[in-house]
Amino acid sequence: MNEIVVFDEIKAEMAIAKKENSTLIFDYEDKQGNAEARSHVFKLRKFKGKVAALHKTTKAEALAACRAIDAQKNTLFEDIVEMVAVHQAPLDAVEKRKQEKIEAVAKAFVKEKERIEQERLDAIEAREAEMACKEAEMHEREEIAQRAEEERLASIKAKEDKIKADREKLEAEKRAEAEAKRREQVAKEQAEIDRQAALEKAEQEKQEAIEAEREKAGKEAKAKEDIRLAQEAAERRRKQQTDEEEKRRIENQKHRKKVEDNIHFQLNQVIADESLADEVVEAIKAGRIENLAISY
Repeated sequence: MNEIVVFDEIKAEMAIAKKENSTLIFDYEDKQGNAEARSHVFKLRKFKGKVAALHKTTKAEALAACRAIDAQKNTLFEDIVEMVAVHQAPLDAVEKRKQEKIEAVAKAFVKEKERIEQERLDAIEAREAEMACKEAEMHEREEIAQRAEEERLASIKAKEDKIKADREKLEAEKRAEAEAKRREQVAKEQAEIDRQAALEKAEQEKQEAIEAEREKAGKEAKAKEDIRLAQEAAERRRKQQTDEEEKRRIENQKHRKKVEDNIHFQLNQVIADESLADEVVEAIKAGRIENLAISY
C-alpha cells in the first residue's frame, strides 16, 4: 500500500508521543497522579481530531485515494486506541473500586440501621406481650366477679319485672278501651277533612297543570339559547387553547436549542473539536451516556 504523504507530519508526532507514552508511569491511586494520567489521555485523544481533519481534507481532494487514506486513518486510530488503553484501563479500574467502596459503605449503613430498628421493635413487642398477659389475668378475675353480680341482679329484676308486667297489662287494657272510642271519633272527623281536601287538591292540580305547560314552553326556548351560547363559548376556548399550545411549542423549541447550544459551546472550550462536541451533545440527548442528562 502506498504511503500517504499528508500524514507524515502527524505520524512523526505520534511516533514521539507513542514512545513517550510507553515510558510514562502514573500513580493512578494518588489524586495528583490520577489527574496527570487523565490530562495525558486527553492530550492523546487530540491526535484523533487532527487525524480526522487531515483525512477529511485529503479525501475531498482526490476520490481515487480515499481507500488508501481510510486504511491509513484506521491504522492510526488503532494506534491511538492502543495508546489510550494503556492508561485508560487502570483509570477505569480505580473508578470501579471507588464506586464499589461507596456502595459497600452504603449497604453496611443500611444493614446496621435495619438491625437497630429490629432490636427496638423486638423490645417493644416483648413489653407489649408481658402487659397483655397481665391484663388478661386481671380481666378474667373481673369477669368472674361481674357474672356473679349480674346473676344476683337478674334474679331481683325478674321478680320486679313480673310485678310490673301485671300492673302494665291492667293499665293497657284500660287505655285500649279509651283509645278505641277516641279513634272512632277521629275517623269521622278525618273523613270530612279528607273530602274537603280532595276537592281543593283537584282545583289546585288543574291550575298547576296550566302553569306547568306555560313554564315548559319558556324552558325550551331558554334551553335552545343556552346551547347556542355554550357552543360559541366552547369554540372560543378551543381556539384560545390551540393558540396557547402553539406558542408553548415554539417557546419550548427555542429554549431547548438555547440550552443545547450552550452545552456545545462549553464542550468546545474543553474538547477543541467541534465535530466531537456535536457527537457528545447528541449522545447526551439520546441517553447513551449513563448518569448524564440535559436539564431543560
